[in-house]
Amino acid sequence: SAGTYDHYFNLFLSPEDVLLSVLKVLIFSVLVILAHCYYGFHATGGPAGVGVAVGRSVRNAIVLISVTDFFLSLAIWGATTTVKVAG
Repeated sequence: SAGTYDHYFNLFLSPEDVLLSVLKVLIFSVLVILAHCYYGFHATGGPAGVGVAVGRSVRNAIVLISVTDFFLSLAIWGATTTVKVAG
């Protein structure tokens, strides 16, 4: 029921976690924008060069997001969790 959902939603999801997650998304967005702008600005070789630059920028963005997510999560929430999942 809706009451049960709301109970567990509020129990396990704190507003602080939501705000920190939004901050992480903003950081990811800036990193992706900067990476794509860099590769787009330095693209050479016509349409084929643009395709190569797009591929490089996407691969770079995937690595940037993965590494940044790991370190930001570690810095924000640490190596331990406060969520206890039990029967």
